[in-house]
Amino acid sequence: MTDRKPTRLRVVILEDNPADARLIVHALTRHGYEADWVRVESEADFAAALEPEPDLVLADHNLPAYDGLAALDLVNRRRMTVPFIIVSASIVEDLAVDAMRMGAWDYLLKDRLTRLGPAVEQALARKRLLDENRRVQRALRESERLFRTLVENQGEGVIIADEGE
Repeated sequence: MTDRKPTRLRVVILEDNPADARLIVHALTRHGYEADWVRVESEADFAAALEPEPDLVLADHNLPAYDGLAALDLVNRRRMTVPFIIVSASIVEDLAVDAMRMGAWDYLLKDRLTRLGPAVEQALARKRLLDENRRVQRALRESERLFRTLVENQGEGVIIADEGE
């Protein structure tokens, strides 16, 4: 546990084993996160839990009625940027590669939950950067739109001079 104030997170856990979900939440708590979490194991429940967009999705890849890759596909189809981490008891290399290609932010084994905290920390930092980049891009587009409107609606010519030349 760190000395900092716990970071609150809204977490969706796609997991069919309630005990595993509690272990995952315990690992988050040990790393300084306070999780407001929900465990789901069906496609319908997972889809419903995505509203409003959570801070984090932790998904087992193999459940009886649904799987992590299908859940990741749903997140992608909704164009969500929620950090999505596969947490599984076992994961073959091909599946891990497929998950990363589809946009999973990380994957780890349940028997290595000590790695969960750093993985979440890295994912949240990446999410902050992506959000900031989107904000800057929107501001740039708006600035360009305003400049274009100004120039297009100018009754007379506009001269842009560089004082350095």
